[in-house]
Amino acid sequence: MMENADSHPSLSILIPVYNQDVRALVADLHQSASAWGGHFEIRVADDGSAPETRRMNASISSLPGVAYREMPHNVGRSAIRNALISWARYPYLILMDADSAVVRPDYVSAYMREVIPDTVICGGRTYAPERPSDPSLHLHWRYGRRREQRTATQRKAKPWHGFQTNNYLIPADIAKQLPFDEQLVGYGHEDSLFGLRLQESNIAVHHIDNPLCHLGLERADVFLDKHSQAINNLTRLYHRGIILPVRLMDIWM
Repeated sequence: MMENADSHPSLSILIPVYNQDVRALVADLHQSASAWGGHFEIRVADDGSAPETRRMNASISSLPGVAYREMPHNVGRSAIRNALISWARYPYLILMDADSAVVRPDYVSAYMREVIPDTVICGGRTYAPERPSDPSLHLHWRYGRRREQRTATQRKAKPWHGFQTNNYLIPADIAKQLPFDEQLVGYGHEDSLFGLRLQESNIAVHHIDNPLCHLGLERADVFLDKHSQAINNLTRLYHRGIILPVRLMDIWM
């Protein structure tokens, strides 16, 4: 039997999109949030995707409680997240990447059972157990399985280290106090910087096993190019006097 919605804290689920079909993700999230029983909204913001992607995703607004908005041009990974946070109506936010899939049907309930005031909750990331049939995707898949797919117990050892913005719950007031750094352009380390800001602000990070599956495997050349962009962002931050607690910086210094 569904519990009274008024007994739950209210929730905004926020999804930035760039050239991803999010129809299945939003449908699964809508079902999970409806089963949870609290007041919720799902807000999706498109950041300059191709016209065919925008046409596909516009249909999600037919679901109750789902809002879809298109940016007039591409604003970047940090700015689109900040925009979504500013549009959210409710006091708790779940932010995720668009190239994700719901792993467990009680995804929303699993988060909301763990809500702690003034605390960020990270659910984690997983990858498909089967190696992809396309050899050009093997590098990304192997890297993700070995470096990014970690249990809550593993992540709790260094709760702020390696923060992942693909799947986390945050009180809205904290998200607004600590916006993403829009000076970082391109790909890489806006999540590491956010984790550092949480640590510097003494905001607790609680880790649970409530992963989303990462679907957006990329060809080896694209994957390596993005890591090159991430190194450029590390350099930009270093010249601003910000040293991120990441392995590459440890090796270099």
